[in-house]
Amino acid sequence: MKKLSFLVIGLLILSYSACKKSATIQEQKDCCGAAIVPTVRATKNTSYWISQITDTLHIDSVSLYGKTDSDMLKIQFEYKSLGSSENPVKNYTATYYTLKNGKVINSYKLDTSVPDTLNAQYNKTATSQYGGNSVYGYFALKFRINTYTPGTDTTAVKFNSGIFYSLLSN
Repeated sequence: MKKLSFLVIGLLILSYSACKKSATIQEQKDCCGAAIVPTVRATKNTSYWISQITDTLHIDSVSLYGKTDSDMLKIQFEYKSLGSSENPVKNYTATYYTLKNGKVINSYKLDTSVPDTLNAQYNKTATSQYGGNSVYGYFALKFRINTYTPGTDTTAVKFNSGIFYSLLSN
C-alpha cells in the first residue's frame, strides 16, 4: 500500500513538472489546460491544414481569416443567424487565396455546383463550452479559380472536415 501511495504521488509530481517544463509556451498552455488558441483546421485536398484565426465582428456579420505563408481562407457569415441552432448557416461567403511573399497570386470563389456546408455557433455567456463572445463551427467547402497569375497552379481546392474556433475580438 505504501508503494502504491508513493507511485501515485510520483506520477502527480511528474505530470506537473512535465507540464511546467514544456518546450514552448503554447505546448505549456495546451498541456496545462489553459485556453486553446483560436484556430481553423481542415483537410485541404489531401493534406492537413491549420492556421491561427484573426476575426472581425461587424454590425451584422463575422469574418474569420485563417492564413499561412502560402494561402489564406476567409469565411464571412451573418452574426444574427448564430445561436443555439445546429442548422447550416444560409447566408455566408467564403474565399480562398494562394499567396507568394505575402501577396495574392490566385483567388478562388465557392464552387456552387457542389454542396457545401457551414455550421456555426455563437456563445454569448462565459459559462458556455468555449467562453463568452466566442464562435465555433465546422465546414466543408469547395473552391474554383476566380483570378490567377499565369504559370501558377489553378486546380480546385476542397476543404473537408473543417472546424474553427475564435474569440470575437471586436
